[in-house]
Amino acid sequence: MRILTMALARFDDDNTSTTFQLAKCFNAQGNETLIVEHPFTWFELLRGIAKSKSWSRLRSTLTWSAFLTEREGLTVIVPPALLPINFLPNGVLYKLLSKLNQFVLAFAINRILKKLGWDSYHYINSYNYHFPTLHRFLTGHQRSNTYHCVDPIIKSYTRKHGISNELLAVKSSDMVISTAPSLREKWTSVNESHLVPNAVDYNHFNRLLEEEQVIRSTGKNLIGYFGNIERRIDYELLYATFQSHPEWDLILAGPVEEKYVPAKLKELKNVHFTGSYSYDDLPNLINSVDATIIPFKCDDASRSIYPLKLYEYFSVGKPTISTLFNPDILNDLSKEIYLVGEDQKLETAIQKSLREENAKLIQRRRTIASQNTWEQRAAMFLDFIFQKEQNKTAA
Repeated sequence: MRILTMALARFDDDNTSTTFQLAKCFNAQGNETLIVEHPFTWFELLRGIAKSKSWSRLRSTLTWSAFLTEREGLTVIVPPALLPINFLPNGVLYKLLSKLNQFVLAFAINRILKKLGWDSYHYINSYNYHFPTLHRFLTGHQRSNTYHCVDPIIKSYTRKHGISNELLAVKSSDMVISTAPSLREKWTSVNESHLVPNAVDYNHFNRLLEEEQVIRSTGKNLIGYFGNIERRIDYELLYATFQSHPEWDLILAGPVEEKYVPAKLKELKNVHFTGSYSYDDLPNLINSVDATIIPFKCDDASRSIYPLKLYEYFSVGKPTISTLFNPDILNDLSKEIYLVGEDQKLETAIQKSLREENAKLIQRRRTIASQNTWEQRAAMFLDFIFQKEQNKTAA
């Protein structure tokens, strides 16, 4: 089986993604997978012209072509830069330039497909709602067309065109596969809708680990969050808790979107922003804290989140504290997680997690993680694709 995936991720991102993890497993299960990375815009290219990321894409942009590279054993198509159009209002001009961008992108992809002899494949749009009808411009026989819904569209910048574009992508596909139950339910009335939850590269985390001094040296009682530091985090909850408990240190590791983080949280001496990290470093970083935390806001958007970090924390066996942001998945794990619900305080959950001395509970978390691997999810995903192809052939 040949699979062409349009990704929202890029091959030189520091961290991994659902798209790349599934694609690795597709390959391991005997399939050929090509990933098209999310293109730079001309603005991104020029803004970063002095950096290697822009230079590596300048060649493809100047020649209106694409080049092939590799990441984690996967073949990635790096396309030319496209016109920046998100700033435009929704209307005739935006729609015209959107089609132009998709034509240019498809032109570059088609040349690669011809070069590789790919005249038949399964197409997956993995949450790249910027290109909702790209498949219409691609050559070759598309044996199935799947939209992969990974997250809710939350930020105002992406919602501007993302909401309508994603709906178009869903309507234009054969089926939708989502990562969270609420996302599956959302699309049920629009198209055939299935669930394949996020998972973990269990072997990457369940190995002999060390402690990183950049983390460990910051304090005695360490509570760690690892991931993007942006809109979904409940900063007021964190501030109230750690301002009242200077004996606990909070580690916030990951890229920071400054506009969301209140200054008063940064001023706390027991809150530490350690910056971005690589996926290779992540297991040791998690191992360096006493307990892990997922402090997301409990709102409609968060109910659709299935965080990658959940099973990453479990794989290391660390006590895990979480707000009840997604009851669909977290209620089933109430015996393994210290949940912060309406009648529970974060400080109580932290106190319990720091007192934990339960080898059986640690092993149970690891067992749950081992039962939720990307290999398993990839097999589920491919089953849905195979069934859809069979149904289309029969029809």
